[in-house]
Amino acid sequence: MRDRLLQEARVLDDAELAYVIDYAFVLICGFLCFLLQAGFSLLEVGGVRAKNAKNIMIKNIMDACVSALAYWAFGYAFAYGEGTNPFIGSSFFFLIGSEDYVNWFFQWVFAGTTATIVSGAVAERCRFRAYLIYSIVLSGFIYPVVCHWIWDSDGFLYGKVLDFSGSGAVHLVGGAAAMAGSYFLGPRIGKFVNNEETGKVEPVEIPGHNAVLGALGALILFFGFFPFNAGAGYHVASYEGITSTGRAVVVTLLAAGSGAVSLLLYGLWRFKCWDPAFAINGLLGGMVATCSGVNVYDSWIAVVIGILGAGGFYLQAWLFENKFHIDDPLNASALHMG
Repeated sequence: MRDRLLQEARVLDDAELAYVIDYAFVLICGFLCFLLQAGFSLLEVGGVRAKNAKNIMIKNIMDACVSALAYWAFGYAFAYGEGTNPFIGSSFFFLIGSEDYVNWFFQWVFAGTTATIVSGAVAERCRFRAYLIYSIVLSGFIYPVVCHWIWDSDGFLYGKVLDFSGSGAVHLVGGAAAMAGSYFLGPRIGKFVNNEETGKVEPVEIPGHNAVLGALGALILFFGFFPFNAGAGYHVASYEGITSTGRAVVVTLLAAGSGAVSLLLYGLWRFKCWDPAFAINGLLGGMVATCSGVNVYDSWIAVVIGILGAGGFYLQAWLFENKFHIDDPLNASALHMG
């Protein structure tokens, strides 16, 4: 068997070898990015009350499953289907006519991530059946259409906006869906109360049940952002490709660090305590803020963007809760829109 395989093997030319290396890299990044599902699950479970932990876990498990089926059936066709329609693709339904499996898998990870963003925002009061319907619509239609606009060569925004790894296509779409879901579902019972002295509606903190699970989830997300941002370049088998990939990883790390440190110190100054929630949201906000140009930013710009991303998150989360009375248990909408 071994001798027969060696006889049938042939030497790849430079172009074929570069193609194989690039797509093997993207495939491995897709595997590692799938860990984001585990990170979101643990972060959300730690941030809600114990009675809702099972509901959070089944929603995140089924998110991956139903988004895979929806993206296979029609999501990928809407995103990358061939044609000249600048709004939506129109071929490759059920992957018929396409053998670009590596690209499909990596893009499905992005679609699944977009859908999972909303899970924390609607936690503790969204019916499971309704959530499944939402997950199918977001991963199978809403995200793919926006993806077509930005990343497909026929899309009307292609080449006009810079969105390297999904600042708009993934995070803005997921954050906007999270905000809409939180708003229309309404707050959890007891989240907002009327202050009889001031006559104002004030938020009441409903703490999560396990900070350790939340921190572990955040660390998994921290790890998952490296292949998420690095894999979006698709090319490593050249000097330019590997340099761009390395830059994306370093920018991601520095933005996470500056975001976590700056927001943690603000929390210490404002509330006189070291609160891990500030560090977690700061590092996530910093990384989200880099996604549009993570392959071109200088390292010092990454530090600045991390601080601005963390600050933007905190301001938006405060406005949503205190001014608009939107109940988002995980602050997912502010994190991904900020």
